[in-house]
Amino acid sequence: MQKYRNKVTIRDNSRLYNIWRKMKERCYNAEFDRYKDYGARGIQICQEWLESFDNFADWAYENGYKTNLTIDRVNNDGNYEPSNCRWITLKEQTRNTRNTKWVLYRGQRKPLVVWCEELKLPYDAVHNRIEKGWTVEDAFEKPLFDKDNSWVKKCKKYGINPTTAKDRIVKFGWSEEEALNTPTLKRGMMHNKYADRHITEICPVCGKKFVKNTVRKKYCGSKCLGKSKTNSFKRGVL
Repeated sequence: MQKYRNKVTIRDNSRLYNIWRKMKERCYNAEFDRYKDYGARGIQICQEWLESFDNFADWAYENGYKTNLTIDRVNNDGNYEPSNCRWITLKEQTRNTRNTKWVLYRGQRKPLVVWCEELKLPYDAVHNRIEKGWTVEDAFEKPLFDKDNSWVKKCKKYGINPTTAKDRIVKFGWSEEEALNTPTLKRGMMHNKYADRHITEICPVCGKKFVKNTVRKKYCGSKCLGKSKTNSFKRGVL
């Protein structure tokens, strides 16, 4: 096992060293966040690897290690040792982990990542749908976000700022049609021909009723805002 000793150093191969270091933490450091899935389950590292990074590096290079691969245990209940480890891609590893998400669809049970590959669907988007409580059928079959009809492009088509349109819908309950078709006067999202429909407040300084042009606005103008900061106003005296 001396073939790679002088070629594989911690400095020259930090990625492989980090794999070795994290492997030890998973198995022997009770403070490590993944310890419960490894060391707490009795997963150990063979003595040859545990006592020497060089030994682990020699095995890695002799058994197909590349920078785009990750270490995998063939038997998830087995130890980290030459007879139970291999180098595979991250995608392949997701199919062999205890945390792989399996789903039943059309009478067949497969890992979610496999279904997404077969149906040509983005894994993250589908996974998020299922995590939010969507049925598998809806997660797979309902149309996904169309990049060619994105919110930004839609707002650009109607000549309105995307943030303004989003605030109208989320914060003020407008329909999408109103949010996109209602023009602004470039003085804030609330100042337009539909201002009478917007939220109004009573200025705590002068008592004047005013239309809010931002959600956080509390005073009718800068004059009252200035008064609100004075000590006399804080004591209740204008």
